[in-house]
Amino acid sequence: WNTRYQELEEYQAEHGNCLVPHKYPPNPALGIWAKTQKKEYSVWKSKKGKSSITPERIKLLEQLGFVWDARRMPSTWSRDQQWNTRYQELEEYQAEHGNCL
Repeated sequence: WNTRYQELEEYQAEHGNCLVPHKYPPNPALGIWAKTQKKEYSVWKSKKGKSSITPERIKLLEQLGFVWDARRMPSTWSRDQQWNTRYQELEEYQAEHGNCL
C-alpha cells in the first residue's frame, strides 16, 4: 500500500490531481490500485462488509486530493480542473470503447 501511495504522490505532483486512469500505461498497477481504493472506501462507508481501507489511509488519500467519486468533485475545484477531469474521463472511455458515444 505504501509503495502505491508513493507512486500516487508522484502522479499527483506530475498531473496536479489523483485521477489515475484505470488503464494507465506507464504504471498499470497504480490505476488498478486507485480503483481498488475507491471500491474499498465504498465498502467501508456502507458498512456492508469488511474493507481493507482504514481511517488513517482515507485521511492520507484525502490530504493528497484523492477523489472517491469523480461525479462529485470538490467544490473548490476551478472550472478548468473540472473540465480537465471530465476530458480525461472521456479519453479513458474512448480508449476502452473505441468511441466517444
